[in-house]
Amino acid sequence: MAYYVYKGAVKHPAYELPFILYFDSYEESVCITTYDIHSPKPSICNYQFPARSLNDVRILINKMGADGDSVIFKYYYLH
Repeated sequence: MAYYVYKGAVKHPAYELPFILYFDSYEESVCITTYDIHSPKPSICNYQFPARSLNDVRILINKMGADGDSVIFKYYYLH
């Protein structure tokens, strides 16, 4: 099954942990994980939040205390 996501990365502001963000516009959710996903639909997400757009994802990142406006998202096809 094909799966399309927007992928970005950010560091946790307090702990400097790298987080990888996967935004699924079809399911309107963002997955926050410490693992890089290269498989069919991600199933190892640590945390998943509702998000209707990349702007919602940036707002969530800003609420975490990181700079959501500086995150660059790339569009990926996972298979």
